[in-house]
Amino acid sequence: MTKKISIPQLLEKEILEAKISSKSEKKAFINGMLIGSGYLFNRQGKRGIIIEVPSLELARKAENLIYNITNHSPIIYESKTKNNLNDKTIYIVEILNENAIKLLMFSGQFNNQINTFESINIKNFNSDKSKKAFLQGLFATSGYIYIPQNMNKRSGGYSLEIIVKNAEIAKEIKTLLNHFNITARSRAKNNTVIIYIKDAEIILDFLIVIGAVNTYFELQNILAFRMLTNDTNRERNCMVANISKTANASAKQLLAIQKLIDDGRIDSLNPKLKATAYARLNNPDLPLSELAKVLDDKPSKSGLAHRLNKIIDYANDNIEN
Repeated sequence: MTKKISIPQLLEKEILEAKISSKSEKKAFINGMLIGSGYLFNRQGKRGIIIEVPSLELARKAENLIYNITNHSPIIYESKTKNNLNDKTIYIVEILNENAIKLLMFSGQFNNQINTFESINIKNFNSDKSKKAFLQGLFATSGYIYIPQNMNKRSGGYSLEIIVKNAEIAKEIKTLLNHFNITARSRAKNNTVIIYIKDAEIILDFLIVIGAVNTYFELQNILAFRMLTNDTNRERNCMVANISKTANASAKQLLAIQKLIDDGRIDSLNPKLKATAYARLNNPDLPLSELAKVLDDKPSKSGLAHRLNKIIDYANDNIEN
């Protein structure tokens, strides 16, 4: 049996398979990758760029886009990093050609001291398609989506995050997201800034913006199913609560009636209360609406409840009936 693909895997697949047609969109995608995980370096007096990516497939996509933009093929190789005491493989896309670097970079300015971008020039993204391609490349290298396993969570616990290198870039990306009416927040963590969305509906909007249509529909299905499940659970719980309430009330009534019988006082009840007592005794599980139909005078539900309460009071306190 084929294993069902997860939301993060489906989203990664859609970004990898996204068609990027114009050169400006390809450049925007690469610049998104540069902002997400790009670094500048110098080797023997020559400037170079590396982009760290999580998969070989994404490295190959970057290679193809870079070649289309610059007519230069970057170098791809593996690198091992320690992550929670485990080895993790990442893939390095390395660009050594100075002309290629000039053709690629338009996102902002590199900080030569820390060898990373320190800002983004959003004005360079002259179309919505370029803006979306930039967000695709950014999310592919530094984004993550989390879907809670708890079936009771309709909208809570969901999270979409993008990790960037400083507060200025985070501010500019949030402005870019606002262009598409997507509100995101940010927080600093371990010399980075995390841009995050916690609302499932806004996450859906983000997926549409970056063209992840299949992921959008899959998440919609999950949310709809969980909402239906939660509604069904609420109805069942309400039904159980009502049954329990009816059973508890009936038990009190039966105890009172039995006490009157044991004390020899059942016949001292007035005719309507006596008939009600025997009707309940003979029909212990019926709700009030059904029990009322058993009696000749067919009292209302509230009237029948009043009679049964009087029977309980009479049994406990020996009041006049």
